Amino acid sequence: MVEAFFIGFIGSFIGSIATGANLINIPGLIFIGASPITAIATTRLSAITGGGAIIYRYNKSKVVLWRYIPPFILIAIAGGIVGPQLLLHIDQNVVRPIVGVLLIATLPLLFIDKKFGTIRSQTTDKRKVIGMVVLLVVMTYATMLTLGGGAFLTYTLVYFFGMTVIEANATGTVIWSLSAITALVAYISRGAVDFSLGIPLMIGAAAGGYLGANTAIKKGTAWVKWLLSVVVLASAIKLMFF
Repeated sequence: MVEAFFIGFIGSFIGSIATGANLINIPGLIFIGASPITAIATTRLSAITGGGAIIYRYNKSKVVLWRYIPPFILIAIAGGIVGPQLLLHIDQNVVRPIVGVLLIATLPLLFIDKKFGTIRSQTTDKRKVIGMVVLLVVMTYATMLTLGGGAFLTYTLVYFFGMTVIEANATGTVIWSLSAITALVAYISRGAVDFSLGIPLMIGAAAGGYLGANTAIKKGTAWVKWLLSVVVLASAIKLMFF
C-alpha cells in the first residue's frame, strides 16, 4: 500500500534524527485500518530495514560506537523476549499515561545542562553498570509499547555512557534493531504481523532512515537535540491524552 510506504518513510526519517519513528508509524497504521497490537507488531519490520539504512549511513561517519555493542546484545535480546509477552498481558491504559508523565519529567534534562548530549562526556564504570540495568528496563518497555522508548534509550546512552545525542541515536539503533528482530519472531509466531502493510512500510523506512541520518550528520548535535525535545514532548502528549 502506498500509504504504508509513506508512513514508513516519514517515521524513519524522523526516527533516524531524533528517535520517535513510532510516533508516526503506529498511529499511521491504525489510521489505515490496523489494530493497535498489529500496528505495534508490524512496525518491527520497518525497524529492521529502517535501522539497517540508519546504521549504514551513521557508520560511514563513524558515529556508531561499536565497542559498546557486545555487552548490549544480550540486553537487547532479553528486552525483545520479555516486552512482547508483557504487551499481551498488561493494561495499556494504565501504563501509557505513566510513561507520558515520565517523559515530561525527563524533558528538562535536555536544557538544564547545555552540554548534555552535545559533546562526549566522561563516565565511570559504576555509572555504566547502573546504565546496563536501566537499559534492560528501557529495552523491555521499548519492545512492549514502543512509543517513547527511543527517547528513554537516548537519555540512557547519553547520561550513563557519555555519548552525544547523535552517537546515542546511531548506537541505539543497533541495539533497537537487534531487539526488534527478537520481538518480530515472537509477534510472527502469534500471527500479529500484517505483511501486506509491513512490506511497503519496510521499503519506505529504508529510504527515510538513510535520508534522515544524512540530515542529522549535516545539521549537527545541537539541532538534533532541539528536535529530540519536540519528539519527546509530542510522545508524552500522545501517551497521556490520546
